[in-house]
Amino acid sequence: GMVNAEVSETTRPPGAVVRYGADGSRLEPYHPRPRSSRALHASLEDLLAYARFHLGRDRPGAEPPLTAAGRQRMHVERSGLPFAPFALGWASIELDGGRWLLSNGRDSGAQATVTLWPAEKIAVVALTNVTGDVTDDLAFRILDALVPGFLEQLARLFEEYEAWGRRPYEPTEELLGRWVGEVKSVGSEVPIELLFQADGDVHVRLESQTVTLLADPAWSEGLLAGRFVGELPLEEAAGHPHRVDLSLRASGDVLRGHALSVLEIDRGWFALPAYVELRRAESPDGAPLAPDAG
Repeated sequence: GMVNAEVSETTRPPGAVVRYGADGSRLEPYHPRPRSSRALHASLEDLLAYARFHLGRDRPGAEPPLTAAGRQRMHVERSGLPFAPFALGWASIELDGGRWLLSNGRDSGAQATVTLWPAEKIAVVALTNVTGDVTDDLAFRILDALVPGFLEQLARLFEEYEAWGRRPYEPTEELLGRWVGEVKSVGSEVPIELLFQADGDVHVRLESQTVTLLADPAWSEGLLAGRFVGELPLEEAAGHPHRVDLSLRASGDVLRGHALSVLEIDRGWFALPAYVELRRAESPDGAPLAPDAG
């Protein structure tokens, strides 16, 4: 029943609204790149139909593309990692009184939020064609009016998550020493080294680039996070060193996860992920990384 939803082959499909910047200026149409959900257009009625499907309110006479068990799996199946909020296509959080589901996104001149409270068959959809961050706030306020206490629970949840995210890194035998591996993306494979020192410093090197420190390292329950400055040759290139957010999970002598390149180019702001895998090296603990090339 999502009759107007499409992944557009054009800069703006027929019937799509004009987009506006945060200052109210009209934005010129553009081709979304990389090809992704940024090219997906849908109407308010389309998203309400999508919400009804996930609430089990199928159209009379229509055969749903998923069984009730399949839909339930989309809502509940997720990683066992601590504070992992995503199921299959939905942020999925257990709150007092029921499960809360959220799907949202933003782009230049577009914001969209779909949030569900399945226990009471409630759906809230908010759309706007302006750059910013208001549809979540609007949708959450509406849901709070329908499910009293929702915002209070959400605030507590964010506080707990932020406290967990600020967990400090302290040197641990599980990580000390050198780790070597690759950052893998479409058409590229970049060597990466990490050196965990006894003094708490974590050194990072991409290819033959300058050694840098992992800033704001955090370590808890087998999860490592931090950020550094480097340059990854992805499909969108900044042409200069940029921020890279690192998120890895330890599994024996292997660290796996992703490097998220946060960069801004002439066509906008991007955050692009690449797969990372490192293995513990045989070199002595605390040995410095190789000198810079040249």
